[in-house]
Amino acid sequence: MKDLFFFYGTLRLGCPISTVVLKNAKYITTITLQGKLYLTKDKYPLFVPGKEGLVIGDIFEVPASLIDQLDEYEEINSPHSPYERVKFNKNNITFWVYAAKKEFSKKLNELKVIPSGDWLNYIKQHRKNSLFSA
Repeated sequence: MKDLFFFYGTLRLGCPISTVVLKNAKYITTITLQGKLYLTKDKYPLFVPGKEGLVIGDIFEVPASLIDQLDEYEEINSPHSPYERVKFNKNNITFWVYAAKKEFSKKLNELKVIPSGDWLNYIKQHRKNSLFSA
């Protein structure tokens, strides 16, 4: 069995870590979701669904055997993690997204918004030692 996932940050197509973590997953397409992208204090992207803004990400088909590893990568079982895995539906296609926990929304005013909603573009422009470095 396989599930679809929307990745908007370090697991996007083009980030070197995605070739390792998602080696058994299949890229499907790039889409946008309504919401905003924030930069956490640890310098990772955080998707907050909403009516304002667009966030760019990639849909991957992921084997069930990889889901626990993804949950661990996103640290969703940690009480300090801002992420939770939630189901989304767009154009009658259902997929998982690692989005901000609802209780984390109180801390959003402390975080920087990534106005473009595009993590790959942000990382290329703002990090000398980025995920793209050799």
